[in-house]
Amino acid sequence: MRKPPWWVVLLLLSVGCTGPSPRPLPSLASPEVGKTPQPWLAQARRAMERRDWVRAESSLEQALRIAPRDPAVWLALARLRESQGQWQEAERLRARACRLRRRQGEVCD
Repeated sequence: MRKPPWWVVLLLLSVGCTGPSPRPLPSLASPEVGKTPQPWLAQARRAMERRDWVRAESSLEQALRIAPRDPAVWLALARLRESQGQWQEAERLRARACRLRRRQGEVCD
């Protein structure tokens, strides 16, 4: 079999370098990162129902990146820690969620 001319090889190599690469399509398995943590909270809840603590924690970390002052995210993380038997950590996270609620003018129970 004959080798292609050098210019054909160069042309084929440069095809991928002509512009910005297209954005990858979002995975159907993970929620689209946006301005709301709700998809990540839902994914964490489903993972917790399956006792998949690693996936639940990963989802909650994503939610925290999006909305670090959202009490619902901190409460979900507290529920995860309770499920893992980490009672003191869960209580600390609940207290943080309560402080955030008070700052937003909400009642904390």
